[in-house]
Parts: sequence; C-alpha cells; structure tokens
Amino acid sequence: MSHYTKFDFQYTNSECLFSTCKRLNLKMQEKEIRKYSGMKWLIDEYPDYMTSLPSYSVFNCKNKGFNYFLEQVDNHFELSIEKYNMNVSNEIKAQRLALEFQTTYIEEVSKLFVKQMNEKGINAILEKTDEGFSIHFGTMYEKNILIKFNNGRVFEEVYGIKGQSCVSLTEALENMLSSSEVELNSEWTEEYYEEPEGDLALYSLIETGNSQ
Repeated sequence: MSHYTKFDFQYTNSECLFSTCKRLNLKMQEKEIRKYSGMKWLIDEYPDYMTSLPSYSVFNCKNKGFNYFLEQVDNHFELSIEKYNMNVSNEIKAQRLALEFQTTYIEEVSKLFVKQMNEKGINAILEKTDEGFSIHFGTMYEKNILIKFNNGRVFEEVYGIKGQSCVSLTEALENMLSSSEVELNSEWTEEYYEEPEGDLALYSLIETGNSQ
C-alpha cells in the first residue's frame, strides 16, 4: 500500500450530484425557503412572522413522502431529508435514504474519476465491493484505489504506486469527496518512499479533476 488517507465526507461536485439525482429518479428543483425558528406559537399568533424571516435557495424534491433538501454552504452542499412530524421510524428511514444518496454519489464520483483516468490514457475500471468501490488501473490493472466510507468519513487506500505520484493521482478524487477546508489524515507506507516508476505527471489528474 502506498498510502492510507481518511477525511470527512462532503458533497462538492455538482456534476456528480446531478447524476446521483438522475440515478435515484429525484427531480430536484431550485426553491426559496425561509428559516423557521421552531416556535409554532409565533406563526399561529403572528401569521406574518414567516415573511419577515430571510429566505435562501435550496434544491428540493419529494420522494417516498420525504423532503430532500440540498443547500450550498460555502464550497460544498449539505443534504437533509425530512418529513412532517418525524418519529423514530421515519428517522430510521431518512437515514437509510441519506445513505443511499451518499453511496450513489460516491459511485458517481468513482465513475467520473475512472473516466478522467481513461481520458488521460490510464487504463482503469471500477468495481463495486462489499467494502465500497475499488478502482483498478495500470497496464494490467495491477494498481488499485479502494474507497470505503462509514459514519460520514471516507477511507482511501492506494496500492501499487511507488513514490509521491500517488498523491497527485488521488488529489482529484479527494476534491470531489471533500472541500479544501477538510483536513486529510494520511499515513505513508514504504511504497511512498520508494523510487517512482516512470513519469510522475502520468498520474496527475488535477487539471481535469478539480470540479468544485
């Protein structure tokens, strides 16, 4: 293994968000909503209260009785899935829907990353595994990037690349799974300190991969 990196997950790539919605048959539409303080008595007693609250734009759709909201915060998007009068059962369903959305998004990111690698002249294929998604690449697909995720964190393992070119390669992938403000926690292995094979620039996708 060349290196092992873990970091907080964020939705940053608009192209992959749109393809995720398409895959899940979610018709997101831009919508203006207002922040609600949660104090219902204010609205009951003062009907004009809501109109005095500031509005902001989100992408919204309904699915299986739930509201999906995608709100842009700085340079990433945040997803919330809600339903009127949420109970314990609905909260569990909302968590499952959120995990389905996240998994699909990470798969779309992986597919786009593989496409960028092939366009760069690097043979690459994507495999879905029990752990996450595995990107095999190289002349004989002998190299590998394993993407795992759990509890809002991404775990990235790189195998078969000697030297620091593994960092150039995964930077484009990390840009689609987190924003620049997110701290990357990396552990370097012996392969990282070995003499690199061939041209380092071969494994640099950052020119096309930074889609934030």
